[in-house]
Amino acid sequence: MVEEYRPDLVVLDLMLPQIDGWTVLRELQSRPSTRTIPVVVVTASDKALGLPHARAVIQKPADPDYFVQVVSRYLSSAPP
Repeated sequence: MVEEYRPDLVVLDLMLPQIDGWTVLRELQSRPSTRTIPVVVVTASDKALGLPHARAVIQKPADPDYFVQVVSRYLSSAPP
């Protein structure tokens, strides 16, 4: 879907039911066409701190104001 819709930002939970978010993140980074899309990870996992290729990691439970601040930062820097 990312290839088709080309979002300005991906908000990714690492614990997904069908495929884990780690795999999704690696896949996004492996493709030249999706490599530059910023990824903000939202997770309860403490293993995600310092996660390579993620622009930001937001720990759950997430503060809504902080979430909006982080997402806004990366959306405002997205190319038109």
